[in-house]
Amino acid sequence: MFHPTRPLTLMTLLAAATGSANAGEHREHDAHVHGIAHLGVALEGGALAVELTTPATNLLGFEHAPEDDDQRARLREAVQLLQNGLALFSLPIDARCVPESTEVESELLDDDHHHEGAGTEDHDHADFHVSYRFHCEAVSALTYMDVNLFTHFPATEKLEVQLITPSGQTGVELTQGASRLDF
Repeated sequence: MFHPTRPLTLMTLLAAATGSANAGEHREHDAHVHGIAHLGVALEGGALAVELTTPATNLLGFEHAPEDDDQRARLREAVQLLQNGLALFSLPIDARCVPESTEVESELLDDDHHHEGAGTEDHDHADFHVSYRFHCEAVSALTYMDVNLFTHFPATEKLEVQLITPSGQTGVELTQGASRLDF
């Protein structure tokens, strides 16, 4: 969803850092692979933008419209957790970061797919896309971010990260055993 009050979004920063042609290329390389998720992190001034894209199976264990009460409950619980950016991303207390906004999007959340008779063939590769925005008062203290996604969603095996800070751009991989992103 477009937010006119946001001066720059993560995608704007990524496009600027990699060039428009490469930004389109980058999206194409982000193939849907179970166990792997993608995280974009951009820091500009006191604004910290984080974007997560992951196959639904990494979060839910399935990628189709919920078929029973158990699956509906798993979907609700996952969305509640995804909406809590501070549960998924631990930031240094001294940086005084507060959440400003969170958006959770997935084909599985569309009202059309909760009606009886919705076929699973429509979403056999459903994804979640989650955007977080934090404001950090003491940016100089923002030296790392611990990613707790692996703890809450253990089917996530690897996180491919694109990090953009005032000092440059880098790509790293995080795993269960190495889940700290250094700025």
